[in-house]
Amino acid sequence: MSFRTACEPMTTDALEVRMARLEGAYEQINERLAGVERGLAALRSEVAAGISGLRSELEDEIAGLRSELKTEMGEFRVTMIAGFEGARRQMQTQFYWTLTFIFGAVLAPLLLQVLR
Repeated sequence: MSFRTACEPMTTDALEVRMARLEGAYEQINERLAGVERGLAALRSEVAAGISGLRSELEDEIAGLRSELKTEMGEFRVTMIAGFEGARRQMQTQFYWTLTFIFGAVLAPLLLQVLR
């Protein structure tokens, strides 16, 4: 092929053939990209549904844990109050017995001296 033939303008038929091939290739690319877009849209909706499901499960689990924690804390509070009440009653009884013995120890000698 000489320089002259390489520089000569292409014939209209050859240009049209090349243009037709390019248009066909662009159509195939367009169809493939549309398929990829549909796949991405489907994937996006699946991921969104999965995330929504996970969020719902986590919220339910957290709510359940909160409920269990409140129940446990309530039971602990009742147990502690009952324990403190029992200890308070026992301390009060011991205090009264201690006072009785102190008054008895003070009053007994006084009564013995008064009665003599």
